[in-house]
Amino acid sequence: MKVIPAIDIEENKVARLYKGNYNRVTFYKDTPAFFTKKFIEFGAKRIHLIMLSGAKKGHHSKGNQKIIEEVIETKNRLNPKCEIQLGGGIRKPGQVRHYLSTGIDFVIMGTSLLVPILLENGYTIQDLRFLYQQAGKDFKVEKESPEIEIIEKLNRDIKKRIIVAIDFINNEIGLSGWNVTVPILPEFLIQKFIEKGFSRFLITNIERDGTLEGIDIVPIGRVLIKIDNIREKIEEIIISGGVKDENDIIALNSIGYKIDGVVIGKAIYDRTIDIKKVISTFQD
Repeated sequence: MKVIPAIDIEENKVARLYKGNYNRVTFYKDTPAFFTKKFIEFGAKRIHLIMLSGAKKGHHSKGNQKIIEEVIETKNRLNPKCEIQLGGGIRKPGQVRHYLSTGIDFVIMGTSLLVPILLENGYTIQDLRFLYQQAGKDFKVEKESPEIEIIEKLNRDIKKRIIVAIDFINNEIGLSGWNVTVPILPEFLIQKFIEKGFSRFLITNIERDGTLEGIDIVPIGRVLIKIDNIREKIEEIIISGGVKDENDIIALNSIGYKIDGVVIGKAIYDRTIDIKKVISTFQD
């Protein structure tokens, strides 16, 4: 299992949200490049880099771009083999190709891929507009999925380097920076993405993310059991949301289903977990 430290960016600073709530944000003083350096020195094989404002607004600022460049430069200088998975606001094929060409190893995508899948499987624009209105937001296709045929525009090699974000709470999935939820099962979406040629998934329990309440094994296990029959078609399953300490890593290892990676965020910054020790102890 890869132990994947997270670096989330808001207002060009390292930050963590509580359950994805942009009104409950904690900032940390050191720079993204500083944490990249530390995680690589600790032996991390992959780093999780998320632009929170990008997820919310649907695009990256110049400040975001500079941070991404600094992180790539740092990892190339210290250990070019360390992988970077980047997410937050990447919603066009051209953006995907751009980041993959500049040193990003994997691109994390959620809303822009999920909207076309939802429209293919029973939801209408009117349905999505209603769900967005319930969350106090306007649904604009040009923002949420600016190229509605994006899946058809991504070739097989590109799809192998995309990690599909399946963010869920109970029996619903999150869209638009988790501000909107849609009643559809995560395991159903994973099956549909497999059929479209994707094979990497990041499964996040929104209810636990950023809470330090520990991994909730029950809902994670439920999703994993439901996709067990297609496991051979899945190249990578990464879990995130709520990791507090080593016991959570032990629990994930004992779940009876091969998990390829775990993302750890707030526990690192609030020092409830020794990330250097966890990498040394649990990383393959």
